[in-house]
Amino acid sequence: MDYLAIAVLAQEAEEQKNILLPAMGELIAGTLGFLVVLGFMARYAWPRIKQTLQERTDNIEGKLEQAERDRRQAEELLARRREQLDRARDEAADIVEEGRRRGEGARRDIITKAERDAERIIARGEETVAAERERAMAEVRQDVGQLAVQLAGRIIGENLNQQRQQALVDRFIGELTGSPLSSRDEGVRG
Repeated sequence: MDYLAIAVLAQEAEEQKNILLPAMGELIAGTLGFLVVLGFMARYAWPRIKQTLQERTDNIEGKLEQAERDRRQAEELLARRREQLDRARDEAADIVEEGRRRGEGARRDIITKAERDAERIIARGEETVAAERERAMAEVRQDVGQLAVQLAGRIIGENLNQQRQQALVDRFIGELTGSPLSSRDEGVRG
């Protein structure tokens, strides 16, 4: 055991001498191991890492480009929608204005038609009144004429025949209204 203790003590003495610098064997083994790992990384891992990073970069750039295209399309679509909305508002305003004009025209047409209808009704009423007046006047003339003939017959004392009676009535009415005598009146005189 003495040898083991001496080796451990020697080792400790060596380690205490230079704590920053590892033992030469460890340094060589560590350097060789690092170079092997570095060579492996450079040969196999680094191209794959570089490829993966390039794919990620391409993917991100593609997504950014797609996002930019989508943004431009969205702006174009928004501009088209705003334009369509403006056109729709203009069309709606035109439709409202056209409806207002048509309504105003319809109102004028209805008023004009109502005025024409009122004029026709008034004209028909006036015609009806005039016809009724003429009919009433004719009836009154007839009644007055018959009364006058009856009165004349009583005064004269004789009955007049129908033709003579009618001629007398017409002459009497003509004198009342101031109209000229008819040919029948002249026959009654003669």
